Amino acid sequence: MRLNTSSWVATVVAASLLAGCASIGEYVNDVDGSQNLSIAVPIATPPGVTVQLAGHTGFTLIIGYAIGKGFNQVWAYANSEGMTLYTTAMDEEPGVSSCFGDCAKQFPPFIAPAGANPEGSWSLITRDDGTKQWAVHGKPLYTFFKDEAIADDYGKNIDGVWSIAEFAPSAGIAVPPGFDIKSIPDANGHALVDLKGMALYALDIEAQRRKASCDVVVDPCNGSWTPYAAPVLATPSGDFSTVRRSDGILQWAYKGRPLFTYNRDLETGFATGMDIDDNVRIATVVRYFKPQNVTFQKTPGQGIVLADESGLTLYRRDAYVYQLGGHGLRRGIEPRSNVGRDIGTTAAGCDASCQEVWKPFEAPADAKPSGLWDILTREDGTKQWAYKSYALYRFEGDTEPGQLLGNDYYDFTISDNPQVASTRPSRMTAAGAHYWIYAYP
Repeated sequence: MRLNTSSWVATVVAASLLAGCASIGEYVNDVDGSQNLSIAVPIATPPGVTVQLAGHTGFTLIIGYAIGKGFNQVWAYANSEGMTLYTTAMDEEPGVSSCFGDCAKQFPPFIAPAGANPEGSWSLITRDDGTKQWAVHGKPLYTFFKDEAIADDYGKNIDGVWSIAEFAPSAGIAVPPGFDIKSIPDANGHALVDLKGMALYALDIEAQRRKASCDVVVDPCNGSWTPYAAPVLATPSGDFSTVRRSDGILQWAYKGRPLFTYNRDLETGFATGMDIDDNVRIATVVRYFKPQNVTFQKTPGQGIVLADESGLTLYRRDAYVYQLGGHGLRRGIEPRSNVGRDIGTTAAGCDASCQEVWKPFEAPADAKPSGLWDILTREDGTKQWAYKSYALYRFEGDTEPGQLLGNDYYDFTISDNPQVASTRPSRMTAAGAHYWIYAYP
């Protein structure tokens, strides 16, 4: 799905066609088993499985694109209530649980709901009582009876055999030399990257056969796309194969789709080429859950932001942080889960007068939490989406897709009570105002 249709795209297309530019590749040999863009990509978390920061800390260090976690925290799988999930070294045989009786009282098995289906790295095992238990990468999952709140990890290292089930959706996916797998947030998943960490893109080879080369990808000229070359002795393996181009380059392909880098991606984590043409996609190997009424919207200057189904920007309310250059950078200060949960959806988070300007982004009554998406229950009983533990809102001043008129909107509290201060930031943060910032993937 194209995220944005800017006027410059049409200009580039016209210029490319008029120039009779060089092809991004006419392939000499057919690629057996090539698949189109509807390739099913496994999901990182099934419904009812969330991802939370496990462990407690008041200090958060953010540098560049580092994820917002403290020194004693890890991103972990959790159940729908946010309780940390565990694996045990006692389960030596993949897909078989050894925890019963008293063990299961301390570490209750994580039971899958009726109708659950295995997908990707997620499987279902049948316990002695006939119930179905979730397993990830073949390891059965459990909660711990002493964990009472989100982020609790008191089951860690019990008897030296229990471990937090760390979030590792692409673990076990084998790639040839020259490849790696990294999280590409703007592509909503884990994707193939080169050894420099730059995103790889897959071209629909059927589109290549059907169309003239300059029609296949917008602006294939001017060095925008570079074939990801394979070594002469490269050996096809699994979903990876090679294709010989008409210019003689031996090129890697994934599931039959030739791979490219996009030269306008300036840093690792960038995915600016993914909305250039419908026939090119990030080479995603695992996708993150995203609600059906959430879209990704490309904005000038701020990149991709979360938006509703009509393209209106979604925002979160945060506590001001004066550290490491402030919050102004796109990923200068990552969301802090404990702060988002503390702000929540109550009047303290956004009272009645606040809601005249900031409209809660409601979740359907039958929605299920998954991945980084939680569902909060408001005081009136309605459901509201939360992303990375922050409740999401729309700004009444935004009327068109891509607008960010609510960004850096500050809330100030005036009171003669010296106790009225924000205690929501981390320990590094002095008391201060709250502000609104666009939500980004």
